[in-house]
Amino acid sequence: MGTTASSFFMPHGHCYLWQPAMVWLQVGTNIAIGLAYVAISAMLTYVVLRFDNLPFKWIYACFGAFIVSCGVTHFFEVVTIWYPAYWVDGTLRAITAAASVGTALLMPRLLPQALALIKGAQAAQKRGIVLETAVRDLASLLEATQRTRDILQQENATYSSDVETLALAVSARRQDLQKAVHTARLAQLEAEKANRYKDDFLSMVSHELRTPLTAIDLQMARMTRALRRTSDPLQPAQQAHLIGQVDLSIR
Repeated sequence: MGTTASSFFMPHGHCYLWQPAMVWLQVGTNIAIGLAYVAISAMLTYVVLRFDNLPFKWIYACFGAFIVSCGVTHFFEVVTIWYPAYWVDGTLRAITAAASVGTALLMPRLLPQALALIKGAQAAQKRGIVLETAVRDLASLLEATQRTRDILQQENATYSSDVETLALAVSARRQDLQKAVHTARLAQLEAEKANRYKDDFLSMVSHELRTPLTAIDLQMARMTRALRRTSDPLQPAQQAHLIGQVDLSIR
């Protein structure tokens, strides 16, 4: 029936009056549309096979069948331009209609689940935004903490340097004080030694002075007693004699 029946029909090119521009326009556009449909179906098939936990896999299969059947009908649009295989073309269109109607009938069952999935995706997106904000805040906090730690490390290094400098200054001052104490102790010892020398010298001088003064006292006492025994004034010769005796007693 197919071949016999096809002989009753004219190729579709007669409708275009076999104008080359129109014919090749139809050929090019139908082939391009068919290839696009096949490519879309191939990508959907890859997604279904690539992800095992993909939700609603059956709807992808329905869309794939519908899109492939649409592509095949466009390819047969090219065939019917030269060969009137309209029964085959009609059969393919019937298959396409069944796939499209079946997909349309299944869509209402899918809508509640799809809406729930969309709401879940929106909630996940909001949680993702909140999480991203928290991550940014945490990153800012970590950056501020790092800056604070760097500042503290710098201040600690400066403080350690100051403490070391102060320790060196205290050590140098301590050494200076120790030297000063040692010098003062030596000066004290020298002063004590000088005081002993002074005491010894004064003792010696006192002893040296005490002996002639005792003799002078004795001579003066004698002269006083002699003067008391006489009432006549001393002559110059007598005064010289007394002074000579005093001088001898001192020597």
